[in-house]
Amino acid sequence: MDYLEIEDSDFFNFAISYSLLSKKSVKIKIKRSREYKEDYVKMICYLSKNSEYKYDAKTKTLFFNPGVFLGGSFVYNCKDEIYNYIGPLLLLIPFAGTDTKITFKGITNRFHCVEIIKIANFSLLKHFEIQKLDLVVKKTGFFPDGEGEVELNCGPINQIKNVDLTGPSELIKTRAFLISSRLNSTFISEMSEVIKDLLGDLNLKIFTHLRNGKDSGPSPGYQCALFMESIDGIFYIEKDGFDRKPRDVAKDACLGLLNSANKSGLFDEKMYPLLFSFLAISSTDISSVKISRKTDELEIILKYLKIFFNYSCDTTKYNDHLIIKSSGCGYKNINMKLN
Repeated sequence: MDYLEIEDSDFFNFAISYSLLSKKSVKIKIKRSREYKEDYVKMICYLSKNSEYKYDAKTKTLFFNPGVFLGGSFVYNCKDEIYNYIGPLLLLIPFAGTDTKITFKGITNRFHCVEIIKIANFSLLKHFEIQKLDLVVKKTGFFPDGEGEVELNCGPINQIKNVDLTGPSELIKTRAFLISSRLNSTFISEMSEVIKDLLGDLNLKIFTHLRNGKDSGPSPGYQCALFMESIDGIFYIEKDGFDRKPRDVAKDACLGLLNSANKSGLFDEKMYPLLFSFLAISSTDISSVKISRKTDELEIILKYLKIFFNYSCDTTKYNDHLIIKSSGCGYKNINMKLN
């Protein structure tokens, strides 16, 4: 069997999703974090029909043969943060043969806040007219013990449209999402005070979640997630409170958000992998997006997208930002006919 050979990276999970979408087998020599990466592949094999993989311990190479993703209802226990499974999976579930419902169990909050997916990623997907999305955190599970539970639902679509995301980038509102588990209210109160002081004049609203009962796992923890929105775009940051004081966490989050939002473009640079993935599989009409720059992470994603979908884009520099123009491969959902 012929395998595409690609280099390992932090976007391993995206590469596996690309493989399933493109129906191209892939082999990857894993350099680090094998346990977590292999667990994502195990999940994909569980969710799809006839997908299979093997790991050669001698060469440290993983071989993946893609099958078909038909949708349905699933439950999966995650070894890594739940966030790291859902992001790359958002590329697959709109192209299932039927409605998809996946219940993830494990760590909801550590380096990432799983609620950010609904706030930031879902807003991006709606530009591509992927509307039938829902994410519910039924139980918060902080690191290390986890025991959280997240339900992800998505309906199938036939094809995604092209986009024009080059409009005004003026920020119109700021939101804070503060969450704690197995702790008293002092942690959230102290973070709120700092955020009001630093961001209070930026159309700020603060949302808080204190979870101490059956809706919370055994590990105590707290987290600060901030985001700023324009008409079409969004910037965000997440800061975990592990071994840190609440006021320091909130201050770092505020400064980090302002730094991200001061960059040009419509979307936070952390969203570029998902944004360009959808550009690559969108309709063959021209899409245009405004970004701040081509980051090192984006260059890795573009390399992957070229290999799997022959995707390329034209870049034009305007003042402090770049305009990206490209055509997608016109990917269509053939799985709807298989169910």
